[in-house]
Amino acid sequence: MRINQTRERLARGETVYGCGLQVYRSAEIPRTFAAAGFDYVFIDMEHGAFDLETVQDMIRASVEAGITPIVRVAELLYSLVARLLDAGAQGIILRAWKTSACWPRR
Repeated sequence: MRINQTRERLARGETVYGCGLQVYRSAEIPRTFAAAGFDYVFIDMEHGAFDLETVQDMIRASVEAGITPIVRVAELLYSLVARLLDAGAQGIILRAWKTSACWPRR
């Protein structure tokens, strides 16, 4: 398992910097963020128009470049979250929930 460097730095009380991505559909963007010195990239599947394959490419590029990929999902679906984690995402952000009544029930 890959160590989440962003999480480790936060646990030590360090400051981390990241940048969000919701418009440009290229795996080169996370590589550019890493080269600029960012610690993480926030890939937004809730407001961005990314398909799963594009996000998987961005995750792979992030991991290869040494930047932590964090993905916000539009829906809390096990099948989606599991695939993103399997692809290498090191963090998942859930969409905004106004009340606990919004949480899906089993």
